[in-house]
Amino acid sequence: MEPSEPRLDTQFENIRRNLDEIASDVSEINQETRRNTRILLGALVVVALVFAGLMANGLGWL
Repeated sequence: MEPSEPRLDTQFENIRRNLDEIASDVSEINQETRRNTRILLGALVVVALVFAGLMANGLGWL
């Protein structure tokens, strides 16, 4: 059983490295999602304000 121990250690190191890469990728995806959500929210607010302005102008409030 001793000859397989170094191979197991190497496999565990590879698995650990892969898990670290996955964690890094997930963190990057979360950051991108946060940024995209902020951009989308900002665009939605701008569109709502433009429509409110058009409606106010159409009703003669401005």
